[in-house]
Amino acid sequence: MAPVKTYITYGKEMSDTKVKVADEKELEVWDKIVDLSKMGTVFHKLDWLRVAAKHTKSKLYPLIGYDGREAVSLFPIFYKERAFIKMAFSPPPKCTIPYMGPIFRYLSNRQSSIEKLHDNIVNKALRFLTNELRLDYILIKTQKNMLDIRAFLWEGLEAHPNYTYTVPIERSTKSLFEGLSNEMRIHIRKAEKEKRLEIKEGDITDFKALIQMTINRYQEQGKAFGPSSEYLMKVYESFPDNIDVISLIHDG
Repeated sequence: MAPVKTYITYGKEMSDTKVKVADEKELEVWDKIVDLSKMGTVFHKLDWLRVAAKHTKSKLYPLIGYDGREAVSLFPIFYKERAFIKMAFSPPPKCTIPYMGPIFRYLSNRQSSIEKLHDNIVNKALRFLTNELRLDYILIKTQKNMLDIRAFLWEGLEAHPNYTYTVPIERSTKSLFEGLSNEMRIHIRKAEKEKRLEIKEGDITDFKALIQMTINRYQEQGKAFGPSSEYLMKVYESFPDNIDVISLIHDG
């Protein structure tokens, strides 16, 4: 779904921050800004945003923030209306996107400048959402690099921290192996010794199998798996450099 064209801005035109919906020219450099930001993720890439908007039947508002003439922030918003309730999400639900929210390019390393930028961008973005879209509900899941969420609290939003485990795969194979439980290491060594374990890089056939295995696992637990196969396949085809499938084959 193509983003709407609107040119409402918040903030002074010069020497101050402003937030607007990105126009066609700005969308052409959207991914470059994602790459320039240390907070940028593949989920912020324009193709992924458009696929997610189409899958969820939502309207994409790709907000872009400026400090003077410099683009300093991107904030994708997905708008849906259901039963007369107007809602905004970042990321949209049921898209297997764990986080999104705003990303920033910092023109200064000073903490005071960073905090001011957060405050100004979030303030103007939420003013757009409340004044122009007249929302009843807003849900934003920020990423790990968005450590300071006070700007959202100052705008009246509630914060609910969510924690999970991560495994830094940049470590050596030996280091990763040693981080496993003793029982898991025993099983792996036994399987390797008996040559019952094979690891290979997967392809699109394996990816389809992975989707079906995931659907089956959800059904076993009496749950519904949100993303459609069509959405996942489109993402897989659009981002071959970002998605790998690894097959672990045991006893054939």
